[in-house]
Amino acid sequence: MSKRITILIYFLLAINVLYVLSGVIHIPLQSVDVVGIWLFKAKAFFVEGGLPLQTLKNPDFILFHPQYPLLLPFLYSLIYFGLGRVWELPILLLYPIYYVLILFLSFKVFKKMKLSTAASLIYVYIYSMLSPLLGQAGRLHAGSADIVLVLLSWIAVYFWQRSQLTKKRTLINQSAWIITCLVMVASQIKLEGLFIGSLIFSLPLSKQHKLLLLGLASMPTLLWSYLVKVLALPTDFALVIPSAWELIDRSRLIMSWTIREMLNYKNWYIFWPLFWLGLTVTKWPKSHPEILGLAQAAFLAAGAFALVYLILTIDAQAEVGSTVSAHLGSSIDRVLFQLTPFIYPIFVFKSQQIWLKIKGLFQG
Repeated sequence: MSKRITILIYFLLAINVLYVLSGVIHIPLQSVDVVGIWLFKAKAFFVEGGLPLQTLKNPDFILFHPQYPLLLPFLYSLIYFGLGRVWELPILLLYPIYYVLILFLSFKVFKKMKLSTAASLIYVYIYSMLSPLLGQAGRLHAGSADIVLVLLSWIAVYFWQRSQLTKKRTLINQSAWIITCLVMVASQIKLEGLFIGSLIFSLPLSKQHKLLLLGLASMPTLLWSYLVKVLALPTDFALVIPSAWELIDRSRLIMSWTIREMLNYKNWYIFWPLFWLGLTVTKWPKSHPEILGLAQAAFLAAGAFALVYLILTIDAQAEVGSTVSAHLGSSIDRVLFQLTPFIYPIFVFKSQQIWLKIKGLFQG
């Protein structure tokens, strides 16, 4: 029976891969972020033959976030340089590959949680059907950076799992170094890639070593922030010091938009309600500290995202509520998507707990 389920899931996953691949090939680019940020800057590298300062400093392009790190556009520009011309399809074809790699890594993570192959594949298929993942893999807005951050997060979670097998808390193990490097790379795709560093807090290391790794992981972000100032790159985000009332208003907006997105069945079906139900009806077992560690990482990363919405604004002159609400409405789905590598394994664990309880009731 499990062999038939395995074959069926592989078949369904293959359909999903073909589905996103067909999107890349046949659906025109629809995302402003794709056209105006990632591919636009890659073309600027190619046209200017190096660091595209002329383009980045052009006031006409301020809405395309000149202050964003340039690692992803630079890597994509290498394809243009290799081809000797601008051709977007080879870049967009990377996104179904990211999709496959994400599914493979999630499968490896579930297997490390001691799930059977059939059960692991079922959870992989559920994850593969979430609309934000399908959309960024090629159906709606191939070329966005969030799926790359999700891929790096799944790699980090995989090595974080390996680190949990190490009992010594004095030596920095190989997995810890890999996670630190992943954070450094992720932070230069989008600055919130730094939030993957929340995993470092739950590594089996001493406090001194955790601080060392966090400091190293932060270095590229600090260096890029310094370069933004030195190069006088325009920024379309402003730091604000909200009043107490503004903090309350922004917190309300963050909560309401998050709940609204979690109830958005078109993006998530009923995943988020099931996730919160699983947390409510089951206990946190002491025999699985790795699940508690992932929960801690998810909480810290979510808190970091919330802090960004609390202290940053797209337009310093706009009303606080309007600018935060507008930005939340267009980005909260991507924030939740970036959190799924931390959240989804918890969902898998909790749903397995519920299944064992139900199974025990029938057997009893």
